[in-house]
Amino acid sequence: MKSIVKAGLKLMRPEYLRGVMRAAVSPRDRVRTFTVRGKPLRVRPPSFVAQYKEILLEREYDFQTNNSAPRILDIGANVGFSCLFFKSVYPDARIEAFEADPEIYSILQKNLADAGICDVEVHNQAVWVENTRLTFQANGLGGGRLSAEQGATSMSVDAIDLKGWLRNKTFDLIKMDIEGAENSVIPHCIEEIARSPRFIFEYHSTTGEQQRLGDLLTMLRDHGYRVYLKTCNPASSPLREIEQRRGPGFDNLLNVFAERLDDIAGEVGVRSRQGAE
Repeated sequence: MKSIVKAGLKLMRPEYLRGVMRAAVSPRDRVRTFTVRGKPLRVRPPSFVAQYKEILLEREYDFQTNNSAPRILDIGANVGFSCLFFKSVYPDARIEAFEADPEIYSILQKNLADAGICDVEVHNQAVWVENTRLTFQANGLGGGRLSAEQGATSMSVDAIDLKGWLRNKTFDLIKMDIEGAENSVIPHCIEEIARSPRFIFEYHSTTGEQQRLGDLLTMLRDHGYRVYLKTCNPASSPLREIEQRRGPGFDNLLNVFAERLDDIAGEVGVRSRQGAE
């Protein structure tokens, strides 16, 4: 009961409630400026509601370390909610971020600057299995993805070989949200990812295509990770509602939280993060 009350109080935070009410009367596909922790943040209304709740209120990207300046890789940084959260918990965190969508990348830069965050290194590139140019399909809400299909919102973007980029790099945490491309990227560079003790990624399965979740979980297990799964936008009756897509062509969305306990067992004196609430 205590946890339920605490969750309810978080959702009643005035800043979030005001944003939710404004989002309800705003066009879904237009960028609006909301107040986030007292600073202006540009974002489309549905993304504000979802990301504020999941990242800032529920703290789904939170992690513990006694490193006061952890290295964090944010792949698919979107408009910056995750970077803002990491910096609120660990102000000295060293963050590198990737965002493929040129429009979202520009918004991300402005949001970080307005929040007074000037030390995040942001790359306007997609991550992939080779260095190339790829077709990117924007969806108007910040959930664009790599796609072979051409459409009104298609564009060509630079993509880097993540395996090569990660060579000789380690991070305290890698976070990845790349809208389905993880099914190709993770197998391609699992050895490089596994040098980092914590890995969070959003898994997507596309309607009509073979699901790869089992393969990805096996890879994580074989590299010493233990995992926790969190369903995104759960259906009340999944077997009845399976045809209802919960994303642009996706029939399943999961957040996968992986950590290698042997690597973090020696981390003692974990700092309190109550002040970041």
